[in-house]
Amino acid sequence: MNKIIQIVLLFGLVGLGHSSSAFAINLEINVVPANQTFSVGDSFTADIVVSDLNASNEIVSAVDLDISYDAAIMGVTSILFDTSLGFSIQDDILSSGLVELAEISLELDSVLDTLQGDSVKLASLFFDAVSEGVGNINLLQTDVVGRNGQGITFGTIGSTSVTVSNTIPNVGTLMLMLTGVIWLSVKRVFRLGLT
Repeated sequence: MNKIIQIVLLFGLVGLGHSSSAFAINLEINVVPANQTFSVGDSFTADIVVSDLNASNEIVSAVDLDISYDAAIMGVTSILFDTSLGFSIQDDILSSGLVELAEISLELDSVLDTLQGDSVKLASLFFDAVSEGVGNINLLQTDVVGRNGQGITFGTIGSTSVTVSNTIPNVGTLMLMLTGVIWLSVKRVFRLGLT
């Protein structure tokens, strides 16, 4: 219900209900960095970034994003919205395998022009690697509002691949290695006749 109220507020405040949409084929929205590798227990960050704004003379004034991730491999621990939308209303909903983000700037377009450059980091997602495997972080829904309340259509919608490996040897492996080292030490002692 909270998400529905925010979406209605998003569409009502910024006028996304207009029939026309700004089509900017060179704009990109990505999860960065791409193709990350971690060990079980590591913490990592994925940023949601809109880029190539200057070429289209565009800004970001509101967003409503749904981001999926493989909950069997990674878990979201927290979210941090960036300050690039200035004074804003923010909301996030976390569930297993899905993050929903919404933010509406209360700033004028001219203020957002000064706050934003060619690329805008919308938010940082903080994860813990929980088990071995390969999973993706994908942008499922990318409703983004730009200058004058017009919707933005992206030419590129990116994702990232996360590989989690178990680099910590298990107890059996450690015991086998320790036994081998002891055996080699004893063999050396007998070979040198130090008994």
